[in-house]
Formats: sequence, structure tokens, C-alpha cells
Amino acid sequence: MFKRRVGIFIFITYSLLLFGAISVRKDGKVEFRYYAPGSKEVFLAGTFNNWTPNNLKMRKEGDNFVLELSLPPGTHYYKFIADNIWVEDPDNPAKVGDGFGGYNSVFVLTEDGSIRFEVPRQKKGNVSDLKYQGGEKLYLALLWHQHQPQYLKDPQTGEYLEPWVRLHGIKDYYDMAAMVNDYPGLSVNINLTPVLLSQLEDIITRYESGMPVDKYLRLTLKDPGTLSDEEKDFLILSFFSANWTNMIDIYPRYKELRLKRVWDGNTIDLKASRANFSAEDLRDLQCWFNLAWFDPMFKEGVVLLPTGDSVTVKPFIDKGRSFTEEDKKAIIDAQFKILKSIIPVHRELIRAGKIEITTTPYFHPILPLIYDSYLTSELLPQRHFSSPEDAYNQVRLAVEKYRELFGMSPYGMWPAEGAVAKEISPSFADAGIKWIATDEKVLARTLGKDFVLPEEKYLPYTASFQGKSVSIIFRDTNLSDAIGFRYSSMHPQDAVYDFLSNLYNYYLEFKNDTIPHIVVVILDGENAWENYQHDGKDFLDAFYRGITGSEWLKSVRVSEFLQKFPPRRQLVDNLYPGSWINADFSTWIGESEENMAWDALYDIREKIKEKNVSDKDVMMQMYAMEGSDWFWWYGRDQESAGGDYAWDAMFRGGIKNLYKMIGLTPPEYLDRPFIGGVYETGISGGVMAKGEDVRWFFSMEDKSGDDYGPGIYKYPTDASFAPYKDILDLRKYMVGESADEVVFKLVFGKLTNPWNAPLGFSMPIINIYLATDPKLPNSTKTLFSGANVEFDKAYPWNYFLKIAGFPDYGQHLFTPDGKKWNVKVFADASESAVVIRVPKSIIGEPKGKKWAHYVIVGSQDGYGPDNFRKVTPEPSQWTLGGNDLGDIAPRVIDMLDPAYTGEDQRDMLSSVDPEVNQLARIKPVVVEGR
Repeated sequence: MFKRRVGIFIFITYSLLLFGAISVRKDGKVEFRYYAPGSKEVFLAGTFNNWTPNNLKMRKEGDNFVLELSLPPGTHYYKFIADNIWVEDPDNPAKVGDGFGGYNSVFVLTEDGSIRFEVPRQKKGNVSDLKYQGGEKLYLALLWHQHQPQYLKDPQTGEYLEPWVRLHGIKDYYDMAAMVNDYPGLSVNINLTPVLLSQLEDIITRYESGMPVDKYLRLTLKDPGTLSDEEKDFLILSFFSANWTNMIDIYPRYKELRLKRVWDGNTIDLKASRANFSAEDLRDLQCWFNLAWFDPMFKEGVVLLPTGDSVTVKPFIDKGRSFTEEDKKAIIDAQFKILKSIIPVHRELIRAGKIEITTTPYFHPILPLIYDSYLTSELLPQRHFSSPEDAYNQVRLAVEKYRELFGMSPYGMWPAEGAVAKEISPSFADAGIKWIATDEKVLARTLGKDFVLPEEKYLPYTASFQGKSVSIIFRDTNLSDAIGFRYSSMHPQDAVYDFLSNLYNYYLEFKNDTIPHIVVVILDGENAWENYQHDGKDFLDAFYRGITGSEWLKSVRVSEFLQKFPPRRQLVDNLYPGSWINADFSTWIGESEENMAWDALYDIREKIKEKNVSDKDVMMQMYAMEGSDWFWWYGRDQESAGGDYAWDAMFRGGIKNLYKMIGLTPPEYLDRPFIGGVYETGISGGVMAKGEDVRWFFSMEDKSGDDYGPGIYKYPTDASFAPYKDILDLRKYMVGESADEVVFKLVFGKLTNPWNAPLGFSMPIINIYLATDPKLPNSTKTLFSGANVEFDKAYPWNYFLKIAGFPDYGQHLFTPDGKKWNVKVFADASESAVVIRVPKSIIGEPKGKKWAHYVIVGSQDGYGPDNFRKVTPEPSQWTLGGNDLGDIAPRVIDMLDPAYTGEDQRDMLSSVDPEVNQLARIKPVVVEGR
């Protein structure tokens, strides 16, 4: 799914100065600064992170919120999200409309590293002015991704709950292929997901057999005089599910019906609205909802289909109102004639060499997470989902479905959401797939760069792992997203010139190279067009004419290009795990709701394995529940138009159905919504929290009652810190291992949660610095300034765990260069313990090695320096007391005391020398894994 808006422009420059909101630091990073004294939390979102609202949290510095990013030269659009409210930068005068009545802020980062604040202007010109100047042509691979998730059916009737396969079929899936034939010399690539195609076949079969198809269709065909009040309400609520501007209000009667609805504040007053709709109104609504979704080619003339049928709905569009029951039936019959022609038209175009059809793992899963959820750097679920056999089967089943429908094997595959990792490359190779694609940001991460240059991203590569290889190409982010999100607001000719003039610059850059370059553009072939006037037809016509009329540019099928120009660059055992969104998997895993869904998926998958179930229906249902779309709607990063609760109910219903299919009673937790949920097992002390699967090889008692830092610190005076002892007092530290994790356990005098932290503890902030291998990157300084200490030069650290009860900043593992992973954190209230579980695949195997552990405890403060509470001379409501050294004093309340060194906690935390600005230097405890 491609869901954000970006831009590529030339500019008018402001002559105004910026008052420090954005600047470039000495290290080249761009610093964003937002003054918001009344805000609790602020996030940054923009084109640089796909407008994801909650993965770039800004840190609080006084009344400002600050964040630094490494950005490539170019134009960047952004907003701040302050306490869930999107706002433009008040200190940046350059802004553009955001399409929702507000503004996006914009700036240009120049090649020489300076900032310009400029208002964009559309490029204007004639495509015919972009002349061929000899040399190698530039190649363009267009890939339209066509997909629908697996929709649940009524368990009694088999009726689908949603109509979108049917409606997108008549609006997008037929015409996006058919119109390619109108442009000689044009080649495109179309990705058809198996889950879409299987549902398409199913609804055709059901309609022709007289079985229920979907709820919307059943209520369309029902005589309005027999509708119940509940069914009328459904029509009034749901039969305006289309773009109002481009699909509803262009038809006077449909708009008239929309305006009959009565709004009560932000909701529809159904009783009052129902009174406004006569039987004739409801029948017209039934017809218009179905008519609006037809592609313009069927609304404006007669179309001869490859099946021999001809279709037009122009007489009904012209009629406009007072439809009959016979009209309704004719409209629906026309829909199914089109649906029956979708696969045949693609077959014809394959044979004609006009298109290449690619596929996706069967149910559109995030394949790396199905293979092993530990491949993500996000906050991990409690349970380790890993089912490599499912990943391989999702690919294998997709190839089998393709062969069944098209009589040949696919060459290419678009992994769902462009999600790749080196570990899954063999699954493609084993299935005979020759090439895959992902986003350019994944290439940048793979190469260890912040961004890639055109000469890097416009070439094919070979990705190899364990001796198995597949070719891989990389999607141009800005060009793809310009079509998906920006060009809909532009005149078609201006949009096409904007696109082609960018390509023309690349042609001029590469025309004398001996290696051909290919620009890859991949986006939804369905969702974008309803935001365009005339369903995007005017844009696509100008676009295809511009491509085929440019002598310097050649559109290609990807396999055609790769056969002629095989990859010369290699990615051996090196393909960064990521997707088209931010080159990570944060959209599908990491937030509490998402992780609850992953744990539910783990539970049922393990039950199926335990019972050794191989029944085809059970396994297909299991694979369906692995689809990415379920996890897309969970969490704060995406919202569905109909509400996330409906998707949540469908997901839990699908999991419950699986339990019943294998003869088990679904667990009670599946009856409760995951939306807004918090892990109960993480707070109450489940297996993962108690460490019942752990072999503990180290345990060390720490002195009781030493929660006083250098011997003089006192607790804050607020009642939440009562009894003003024990709650920050580390009593025991343990280290162990499970099969694939290193596990750390810290036991406190008391573990309290007065502020309702999601992970079950509010008071301590824990820093664990690990010196594991002197050959790895290391440091004797803390990564952040919170603890205000430094470390023994004999034991520089390699890994740093920052742990608190608030997931946004309390479940992270870092390296000295700032690389970050999320880790599992649990609170076991029964033992007053915090348990941390870290994959061995990240920090290594402890057995037989000596690791040095610096274990630090501070007082957690969401607004303090790196979330440590400040220490002032006297305790106050929200500060610790006992500091007479100013900013150089340590903020450590307790630590694991290495008594064998001859120094204790008080000695080490008192080793501050203000005269030379020397921080307190602490020593580690050395632990031998065995």
C-alpha cells in the first residue's frame, strides 16, 4: 500500500531569514527545532520518513523539541506532530498546501550543505522540447501493483463482508491493463497478487452459481421496500464510500443523495437521515454506488471485451435517476462481464509482449517477519514468531497460482510492501523467481549510506545468500510517490513534464555511459486514481504518450531488460531487512497492538505445529492470517477509513476460526479488542517475564539500601515516590540465556507503577553498558548524557541497553555509532523484577566469554536529560536532592557495585573533579558465560 504525498519541484526563493528552526550541524546532519513549551511529546514527519507520524520522536530540551537527521540534498517537506496534532513549522516561511486545508513546511538542502527556504512552483514546459542527444537511452520500468487483502466471509453463507475486489475490478484491474494496448511501443509491468486473483475467481463463481457474493451486492439487489431499518442505515452509511469530489459530486443525483444525510456533530443521525430517504432515493443510491465505481471507459462508450461481450453503462449515467429493479440487475451483470475479462485481457497482453505480469507471496505477508520476526529492529513481540516453512510456502503457492492462470512461470516478484532480507533470498531462487524489487532506501541501508546516488540506484544488482541468487532492482521513491500522491492536484500536461524532465536530466547524465541505466517506478495501480479527476485517464494518456514519444527513453518489461543487460553489481550475504516504508518494518510490528496480533499469530501457529496439522484448508487459513494488511491497520501509524476496530474484529475472528478448525477452543483473550490493548503477560509475569525458559549462569546480590548515589542523594518529595526508598534500590542482577536470547534480570526492593507505564514499571531508568569484544567499535563515554558518568578505560563498551517502562524510549539497544534495535522488556511484579531479552544474533553468544557489565539505575523522568531525573542541592517535588556540584554531578541512584575492585559505589560516584571537568568514572562487573 502506498499512502503518503511527496513532491519534486523547482522553486521561488524567499528572501526571509529563518530564526533557527532548521540548521545544518558540523557533522552534516540537519537539526529540526520546535518551540512548544506546552507540549508533552512531539514527533517529526515528512517525505524523508514517508510521513510516518510516530517513528521520529523529538527529544525535549527545555521548552524546545529537537531532532537531528541525515538527509540527502534536495527538497524536503515536513510537519511536526505535537500531542497528536499536525502543525507546520511556525518559524519556516516556506510552505505549500497539504491537500487537507493546511500546509506542509518545505526547505531545500543544497549540495554544499546549506539550507534554503523556498516555496515550490510547478515545472512547466513541453515534452517535445526534451530532445534525443545521442548515446545510450534511459530505460524506464513501470510496475503497477494490484492487490486486495483476504476479506473474511460470513461463516454461515460464505458471503464476503467487503466489496472491494469487485469494485476495484471494474474501476482499475481491467482498464489499467487494457489501455496499454492503445500505445504502440509502450511496455509496462503489472503485479497481480494471488490473494486478489483467487478472490476474483471466487466472486465470479459465486455470482454465476447464484450464491451470495458480498454484503454490499446483496443489499444492492434487495428491493428498497423490503429493507429493514438496519439495512437502510447500512446503505446510508456505506454507499457513499468513494471519493466525494471525483466520484460522487460529479453526478448531480448522487450528490443530492449525499446531502440528504443529516449530521449530528461529527456523526450521522441515522434516524433523521432515514426519514429523508424514500424508496426511490434508496434505489437510486443502490444504483449510483455501483455506477460510480465503473471505469470511465464504460461510462462513456461501448467496450468490446476479450470474452466477446460488450459493456457500457452510459445509458444509466445519462438516465441519472428513477432507476428500476431491472436497471440494477443490468448494472451488476455488466460488472461481472468486466470481472470475467480481467484475467483474459492480461493473458492477451502477455502474448503480445506488451506487459510482464509479476506476483507476490500468496497472501501478501511481510515475508522476512514470517521467516523470523527477529529480523526487525523494532520493539519485539513477547513471542518469537519464526516459520521459515511458511515463508517458502507463501512464495511457492504464488508461483503455482500464476502457472494455473497464465500457463507459465513468473519471472519477477514484488515482495509484499517491498519487504526483503538476505535470509529470504533463497525462497525466491528456489521457486524459480528471477528478479525481485524493493525501495532505494533499502539499498542505501545495505550499502551503509544515508542515501544512494542515481548511479547506484538505477542499476540492477544480484542478491546472494547461502549460494543462491536473485536479481534485484530498486524503486525510485520520489518519482513513484509523485504519481501516487502529488500529480493528482496538477494539470496532466504539467505533471507529465515534471516527471519526464526529471528523467531527461538522468538521460543526459548517463547517455555516454557504457552501462545502461534503468529507472524503476512502482506504486499502487488502484488507490491513486480516485484522487485524480476522470480516474486518472487524462494523466495516464498524457503520460503514456510522453513516454512513447520520447526518443531518448524506452519503457521495458523488467525481465526483458535483465535478459539483455544482466546485473554487474553484487550484494553477497548483504541485503538489509526492510520495506518501501523507511527501509524497516515499523508499520507492521513494534507497536503494542501490532505485537499483540503477532503473539496471537504465534500462539495458533504453534498449536497447529503441536497437532501436526497439514490439512490444506487449515494451512491456507493460517497463511491468510499471516497477510500484511492485518498488521498495517494496527497501531498509530495507519488508520482505516472504516475504523481500525473492524479490521481488529476480522483478524481476531480469523484466528478464532483457526482454533475451531483444529478442534480447539479459542483462548479468551481473542474476545477482547487488541485496539488500545497492553500486554497483560508482560505486566503480570508470564513465562517470558519469569524467565522459565532461561538457564541462568550469573547472579550477584547488590547492597540493600544503597539507593543514594554517592551516599547523599535523596528521593523527590512527591507522593508518587513513597516510601522514598526501595523503589530505585537494585537488589540483584542476573544473566542467563535461552535458545536464542541473552537474558538480563534486575530485582528491585519494590517495583511500582504510579504513572501507568505500559511495561508495568514507572520509577527506574536502567542503563546497561556491555563490553563484549575489544575488536568491535567501542567507547568509554556514555552514548547519551543522562547518567553523567564515564567508564573504565580498560573496559570500553560495545553495546548499550536503555530500559524504562515507556516503550518510546525504554526498550532500545545501541552501539557506539548510534545504531539501534528494539528489545523485549517485561516486568514481573511478583518478584519486583525487570527482565530484558536480547537476541544473540545481535550481541553474540556469551558462552565461554568474559563480558564486562556496567549496570546503572537512575530515576526515570520523561522530561529529564536522556530521561534521567535531575539532581538539585535539595530535593523538590520532581528533582532528587544532594547535588552540590552542578551539571557535572552523576545522576545515578544505584549501580551494580564491583566490590572486588576495592572501591564501592560511593567512591566511584564521588570521583568527580569539577576543576578539570572530570565526570565520575565507574568500573564494571565482569561476567563469564558458561
